[in-house]
Order: sequence, then structure tokens, then C-alpha cells
Amino acid sequence: PHQDLEQVENLVDELLAGETALEQRRQCCNLLLAVLASSGDWSKVQDRLERMRAANVQPDAASYCEIISKSSGEDAITTAENFFAQAVSTGRVKPTLPLFNAVLKACAKAADVNAAERWMMRILSAGLSPSVISYNTVL
Repeated sequence: PHQDLEQVENLVDELLAGETALEQRRQCCNLLLAVLASSGDWSKVQDRLERMRAANVQPDAASYCEIISKSSGEDAITTAENFFAQAVSTGRVKPTLPLFNAVLKACAKAADVNAAERWMMRILSAGLSPSVISYNTVL
């Protein structure tokens, strides 16, 4: 499995260096980000984000939703919050409801009601309204 992942990473690197359309390159990177995040290898996730930027493929909200929604374990909320902050800090990624919902998912995985409440308030502060998905995520 490790060797297969390495091969996929190499293929994505080749794709980034090629002439493939920007959106196709971003989608392939997002799939790889999801796999790396699922494995919990956050340094590889960060490295992949940096490689994307170096190839002028800017991570988008979908990129960060893939990462944040995979956050789990005892550091799930911290990891989710850090990637959320990274996403919106550049101004290129707007704090959308799906992005907030991904953080709520991390709060639910960690069974942290206070964090979930804090993030629900942040949704409202951003001028958004929690959706059915938002509420179902934290139930």
C-alpha cells in the first residue's frame, strides 16, 4: 500500500508539471489530499499543499474540505482549526458553509460539544446560517 501511494504521488507530480487543465490538476490533487488526510499524515498533506502552490494550482475550498473532514483522533479539532485558518488566511478561500461543516465534523468526532457550539457561533458571525447538514453533523 505504501508503494502504491508513492506511485500515485509521483503521478500527481507529473500531472502538476504537465499541460493538463488547471481544474483537472486541482481535482487530482484534492483526491490525493483526501487519501493523505485519511492516513493522518499531516506533514505530507502540508507538503502536498505546498507543491500545489508551487505549481500554481491554488488549493480551493474543496481542497480544504477534503482535508478538514478527515481530521480525527485526539487532535481532530486542532488539526481542523489549523487547516481552516490556513484556508481563509490567504483570502483566496472564503469561509463557506461546507468548510465550517467540515470543522463541525471534527468537533463531532472528538465529541466536543463546546467546540461545536463555538463553531456554530462562528458560522453565524460569518453571516451564514447553519444548515440541516450543520445540525446533523453535531448530533
